[in-house]
Amino acid sequence: MKLSKFLVVMAVAGLSQLPCSAGPSNVCITSPDHPAVWYNRMGDKLTQYLEWNQAEDQLVLHVAYANVGNTSAVWRDQYDIDTFKLAFPNVHLDSTNNRLYVVTRHGHEDSIGHLEPGVLGTRVVLNPDLELSAHRQHGVVNASIMSAEK
Repeated sequence: MKLSKFLVVMAVAGLSQLPCSAGPSNVCITSPDHPAVWYNRMGDKLTQYLEWNQAEDQLVLHVAYANVGNTSAVWRDQYDIDTFKLAFPNVHLDSTNNRLYVVTRHGHEDSIGHLEPGVLGTRVVLNPDLELSAHRQHGVVNASIMSAEK
């Protein structure tokens, strides 16, 4: 039986999309979204921020990458910007207590952060023991919220 090169490449690429490993606080939330990137050149992450999207009633990550060197020789000082939006549908908002949480497999609510009002709008603040990870790898963007390594 022959395996196609495409299936082998897809299997290897799928390894990067395995769920994150939970640390001591057992928090590991992976976005099911994996938007494709057009190219995998070295690019700098310009910005990333979490937002509670009221219309979609879910936590959303916005991330932007600068793709330096992907423009023509005429515009050497310019660069392209790729922007991506990744949802975390398993995160819920307790609007009474202004608290973000996930429901564990045992049915308990595990608090992961809160919303903080500000001059420019509301921002998401994760608990200090958690970290957000977003990166491009194997042609897709992956994102997760997990226990911070100490």
